[in-house]
Amino acid sequence: MKKLIFPIAISLFLGCSGSSGVPIDTNTTKRSTQKKPITYKHQEWHFIYDKNFFQFNKIDRDAHIHASDSTKKYSGKGVTIAVIDDSLDVSHPDIRDAIIKTYNVEDNSTIVTPKKDESHGTAVVGIISARDGKVRGIAPDAKIIFIAVPEVLTDSAVVKAFDYAEKNHADIISCSWGTNSVSDIVKDKIKEVAHNA
Repeated sequence: MKKLIFPIAISLFLGCSGSSGVPIDTNTTKRSTQKKPITYKHQEWHFIYDKNFFQFNKIDRDAHIHASDSTKKYSGKGVTIAVIDDSLDVSHPDIRDAIIKTYNVEDNSTIVTPKKDESHGTAVVGIISARDGKVRGIAPDAKIIFIAVPEVLTDSAVVKAFDYAEKNHADIISCSWGTNSVSDIVKDKIKEVAHNA
């Protein structure tokens, strides 16, 4: 058995070493030092319908915003969007230049960093305003005010978040979180903000 293992080990070593037995002239062989840019446009299913991607991932055909050519005409320039969500990675290269203010409803600070596995807010802001070239948001020139709310939402936290968005002149308020029911207090606040806009 030892006689069989030794030749196999030698052949594996030589086979995996990258040497083909042909000498390489290092003066004439050049390897590309430029990396091909990575793009994720094919995965922006929320943005544009891609039949193959939708079918493969079992995504509903209408689960995108039907952007068509509107993104060539409109970039969000001059628009301020308040995003109310769990947390935000403010250093993320796709979105860091879009963020103009952050606010944490729980402690009245500007710290909105994810605590554990929170990433929903970062994803939502990316969908809206990613601008680094690998991924493009629907409004890459928009300014973002990010408002972090606690995991367990209370009426007072939601009202406080809407107050902050209104006081900071948000043109649009994004609330990408659901609830089984909306209290009259929150309904009244939403109406108030909408009418004061």
